[in-house]
Amino acid sequence: MIQITDSNEFYDEINCDAPVIADFTARWCAPCKMQTPILTEFEKGLNGRVKVIRIDVDENAPLADQLGIKEIPTLLIYKNGILTDRAVGLSTKAALSEKIITYI
Repeated sequence: MIQITDSNEFYDEINCDAPVIADFTARWCAPCKMQTPILTEFEKGLNGRVKVIRIDVDENAPLADQLGIKEIPTLLIYKNGILTDRAVGLSTKAALSEKIITYI
């Protein structure tokens, strides 16, 4: 999982052939803390076919605002730099698989 520190890095990371899951989170958010191991296991299970990036909304508020992030955790799924799907709230591994399978 790649920690994003600014919007330039974010846009560089989402522009790739593999699907990218952008996890918008905050350190104080309990559901976000529960989402982390799910995303880590999901990413490992797909052996590099999916990239997961993490964006702290407190540290990157302008980016979160620009992308319309109103609740956390929010997952945005990108393919070739294009937003293809969104999930708000805690996502299970099965739900992630269902969302991402068409983009692999």
